[in-house]
Amino acid sequence: MIDFSKIEFDDLTTRRLFDFCVTHRLGLADVADQSPLSPADFKFHVTIMYSKVTNPMFEEGERDFTPHVLTPDAFDMFGPNNDILVLKLRLDDVLASLFDHYREAYGHVSEFMPFQPHISIRGSGIGAKDRIESIPMPDFELRARRLIQRIKTA
Repeated sequence: MIDFSKIEFDDLTTRRLFDFCVTHRLGLADVADQSPLSPADFKFHVTIMYSKVTNPMFEEGERDFTPHVLTPDAFDMFGPNNDILVLKLRLDDVLASLFDHYREAYGHVSEFMPFQPHISIRGSGIGAKDRIESIPMPDFELRARRLIQRIKTA
């Protein structure tokens, strides 16, 4: 079992992120079958906690919160083979507080330390590594507005 929490963006931010990816040819197809993706398929989010240390008090659910604007920092390649393009985000007080909340309230232990908030760009990262320095930062607000908690089976 895995206790998982993430924040998602408002509809306008999701659409703008998708358009940004289309414009800059970033992850436009499903990795498994290379079929085209739509904005809903991208499932843009920021993982706050991904913990194999679970807690029976942790419950699944979703809630809206006052929109919080996240600051893009840089593009990078993550993953076991450094083949997943991500947009790293500045670790601000809100993100740090959310991360600390799950550690303190539920005893969660992140599988990904240190905490590096980022948005994974779903789809193939092929070629992105070679042009990562030339990809501009998004020129629009990245507004997070929903907190989601899930219990996943490993």
